[in-house]
Order: sequence, then C-alpha cells, then structure tokens
Amino acid sequence: MRLKMHHFLLVISSLAFVCCEPSGNRTPANASKKPSNNSIKHAKHFGIEEREGYCLVTLCGKKNAVDTTSVFVLYDSLKPVLKFNQTTYFVKVPCTKIVALSSIYSAMLAELNALKRLVAIDNVDYANQSEIIAKRRSGHLMEVSKGPELDLEKTLLLQPDMVFMFGMGNSEDESPPQLLKAGIPVALIVDHLEETPLARAEWIKFIGAFVGQGKPADSIFTNVEKKYLTLKDSMRQFDKGPKVLSELKYGETWYVPGGKSFMSAFINDAGGQYAWKDNTEKGSLPLSFEQVYRIAGDAEVWINLSMVTNQNEMLSEDERYQKFKAFQTNRLYNNNKRVNAKGYSDYWETAMFHPDRVLRDLILIFHKPHVDEKELYYYRKIH
Repeated sequence: MRLKMHHFLLVISSLAFVCCEPSGNRTPANASKKPSNNSIKHAKHFGIEEREGYCLVTLCGKKNAVDTTSVFVLYDSLKPVLKFNQTTYFVKVPCTKIVALSSIYSAMLAELNALKRLVAIDNVDYANQSEIIAKRRSGHLMEVSKGPELDLEKTLLLQPDMVFMFGMGNSEDESPPQLLKAGIPVALIVDHLEETPLARAEWIKFIGAFVGQGKPADSIFTNVEKKYLTLKDSMRQFDKGPKVLSELKYGETWYVPGGKSFMSAFINDAGGQYAWKDNTEKGSLPLSFEQVYRIAGDAEVWINLSMVTNQNEMLSEDERYQKFKAFQTNRLYNNNKRVNAKGYSDYWETAMFHPDRVLRDLILIFHKPHVDEKELYYYRKIH
C-alpha cells in the first residue's frame, strides 16, 4: 500500500500544472519585478538574475497567486548590504551542506557532480542513482524522512545551509517553522506547477545556482532543449497520431491529466492525440471509470500504468480494464523499465531534467507499434 500511495502522490503532483508569473507584490525593494538579464527561457515559477557581487533568485511558489513568495540572495564572499523583507534568505554559495527532501533534487545534484554537498535525503528507498545509494551505505548520507514526517531533530543537528523540499503551492507556511526559526533557508520546489516539459527541466538551473554549478546547469539544459525541440519538430510530418489514454484509477477515482497539463503537452509533442486534448484544465481531472471509458475506451495506446508490471496485475485491480481497445490490442506501456530494488522507477527522478528521453520513448511507442523494448529508455511494454 505504501508503494501505491507514494506513486499516487507523485502522479497527482505531476498533473498539477498551474502557471504563475512573478510580480512585485511581495518582491523586495531592491529586486526588480522582471530581472533584466534573467536567463530562464521556459520556466515561469523562478527567475535568476546576476548582479554585482551577488545573484538574485526569485521563486513564485503558489498555484493561483502571481506574486514572488521567496527571494534568495546568493553571494560567494561578502554578504551584500541590502534591505529585504522576511521572505528573503541570504545564502553563501556554493552551499556545502544540503538536505534534499526528494530523490529528484538529489538526482539533480548527482547530474551536476555536486553530491559531495548533499548531507541528507528523505528516504534512500526512492533513490535510483548508484552514487547516492553508495553514499548512504557508507554512512556519509543521512535519512531524515523515512516515515511520513520530517525528522526535525536530525535535520536541525545537521545545521544545513540549504533545504530543498517539495511544495504543493497551496500556502506560504508549507516550510517547517522550526527550520525557519533556526535560520535555515528552505526552498519549496514547485517544478510540477510548470506547464511544459522544458519548463520543468529548466529547474536544474535553480539547483545549479546554489552549488556553484550555474554554467554546467545551463549547458545540460541547452543540450536537452536542443534534443527535445528537434524531436518535437520531427513530428510535424505526422497529420494524426494514435489516440492516447494515461494513468489507472486510484480507488474509485480516475485522475487523468487535464488538456493543458504537463503530460498532455508530452503526448501532443510526441504526435499523439490525447483523449482530453480539448480540455482546458491544467491540473488533473477526477473522473469515474464510466466517464473515462466513454471518452477513451477506443484509445489505441495506454501509458503510465501506476506501478503494475503485467496485465494480470491490472486486471486484479479492476477486470473492466480489459474492455479498453488498447488492452485488447496489447498496446500498454508503463514508465517502469528502470527501477531500483524497492520497485521505484528512475522515471520519477531523471525524467524531469531529461524530457528528451521521455519524448523519444513516446514517439517510438506512438508511431512504431512493434517497437523493440530495447529501443526505449524509461518505458516497457506490459504483457
């Protein structure tokens, strides 16, 4: 049950795509509303501006609001003398003791060759990166959220200079007050609120800014962006791709991505016809089995099937799945080809900053019905 619940939370967060533009409502007087040299091209929930002697990182962490919720002043030598409000943090960089409360953030640190700066993670069970697992086994990495709650005592004893944690974008008080009271900066990461795969991938620049890896982060993203756009452009030759269904129901409710969601964008860019492509919701749509079947019963391809590994597992959850065309024609694909010993997929870690790999997989799945599984990176066919 714990595996399914963890996956469900990941799915729900990946479907909650609402965008906001930072405004000056809560931005400090010394910070411009829109950084003049902001290098961010796609993401709309954070900005980075290089200034003389320091770097200004702004974060828009709400779903429906449009104001800047946090500001990080990153400096490498002398702390600048500036007047800011209570939502501003002064952070000496590169950070040397980072707590990453999601395997996604620790995976990004690994991608940036900055794992030496990682001192704690939430739960190693979710990790797929061999370097992270090895660091935990050697005793050089602590777990501070093995259960549902953050172990505040352990975290405070570490005296980290930065904490990255997942934010739902619901309120300003998601950060643990004990950490803030202790003067520990907390960044509520809201990459899942971005609308497009490239916008989410650009968050590697956010992490890079805190570990002195701004240029490598830019390089990584530029390379990914080029590959993604090349693949996307190649789909213009296809007039109409297969109709696509995503996800399985959870309990009595089937949460499908809205028509303006992150997953819908992926399907569209891969040349597929998402069953709810005309929907205008950016988040997830809670539907009944009957509602889904009525719209997508004839879908030709079915992807992102929770944590199942075969068709029997699907039918054990609900025998009605066999009524779908994609099930009958055996075009079922799940994003769990690469999993760790606990069954958690690497898709939920590295796919965020490597959307080009996901797009390539989906293109092959949609346009090559008999694709060899060896050609796929994250996906596998479910038999």
